[in-house]
Amino acid sequence: AVTIQVFAGGAKSPEAEHLVLFDRGTIYSLPDGDSEPASVFNETAGTVILLDRKSNIRTTISTADLIGMTTRLQTSASSDQLNQTRITVWHFG
Repeated sequence: AVTIQVFAGGAKSPEAEHLVLFDRGTIYSLPDGDSEPASVFNETAGTVILLDRKSNIRTTISTADLIGMTTRLQTSASSDQLNQTRITVWHFG
């Protein structure tokens, strides 16, 4: 298990904190509190699942579609927009 803190810009305190668990090719990112969705990255199935616990909604997207959308966004956004957004694509494997 790993704890990750997410900072916005030059903030001194974290905007969010997540507990990240790893189990046989599946990564679970569990936020502290109910305000953020939980994420499940399933490398074997090639999917990312977002679980909104407040509204009880589940969204599934393939990792290929997610990488494609991120690539298109990075290509179309200006460098100033990217510096503000800080999009990161992680590749596991």
